[in-house]
Amino acid sequence: MAERSREGAERMTSAAKQSEIPEAVWAVGLMSGTSMDGIDAALIRSAGAGAVTAGGFLSLPYDGEMRRRLRAVLGGKGAVGEVERELTLCHAEAVRRLLAEAG
Repeated sequence: MAERSREGAERMTSAAKQSEIPEAVWAVGLMSGTSMDGIDAALIRSAGAGAVTAGGFLSLPYDGEMRRRLRAVLGGKGAVGEVERELTLCHAEAVRRLLAEAG
């Protein structure tokens, strides 16, 4: 009898833990490293640790002018705000393309 009670308690605990797991969500990850070569973007779907499905990726290289502008603002000098806005728009374009490719 004690064995059945323990099994029942384990099932209830397992069911309670499952109800705490959030529904799977889509997420976009972006990276622009110190090499200043471009933006890497990835799309995943996850419901938590250990439950990840890849949904696509892409690399969007910077053109030579964007690389030059990034180097020019290293150390916080020059037109940082202007380049920051351009960089943000580049990231937005990477997300737009990634989502378009993923359908």
